[in-house]
Amino acid sequence: IEELKLKHSPLLVEVNARKLIYDDTNEDEVNRVVDELFKNISNYDIIGVITTSKEEEILNLEEIAKDLNISEDDVSQRISNGLAEITSKILDKTDSLIGGLFTSGGDVTVAVCHALGSAGIEVKDEVLPLAVYGRIIKGNYNNMPIITKGGLIGNEKALIKCIDYLLTKLSNEYRMKV
Repeated sequence: IEELKLKHSPLLVEVNARKLIYDDTNEDEVNRVVDELFKNISNYDIIGVITTSKEEEILNLEEIAKDLNISEDDVSQRISNGLAEITSKILDKTDSLIGGLFTSGGDVTVAVCHALGSAGIEVKDEVLPLAVYGRIIKGNYNNMPIITKGGLIGNEKALIKCIDYLLTKLSNEYRMKV
């Protein structure tokens, strides 16, 4: 993320992942992030959400799961669903202003596809091992370009490679339409 900030100066809004887990705070957190993105979107070419920027901010899912009497997978899924809801709401609110998506982590990618009513992703190319470029199949954003990367895949330059690849694809597509 630090490399991305240096190269592209994106708008990155930090999501309080803990708030996505709990029913009484989820909606407010989703709306806060969507509003912050929407308010500033015209000033940036790249926008995104991150759940943590520091190692000490990583949540103890085991502890939260015990407190809620659910599985760690359920806790993780609540976070993924919140991120997917943010994605869906910002896409709807910006009315096709966003040209492509980048997701990291299989759970997040599946949740985003579900939130967008997609049947999946048609893979077109490998950007780097376990990171692929493709198009969303069906749903509200049929044919939207997307890159998805495994959550713990790649080195400190992997995110840059994925974003640069997506920007190149979007730029080439735009030139072909003009």
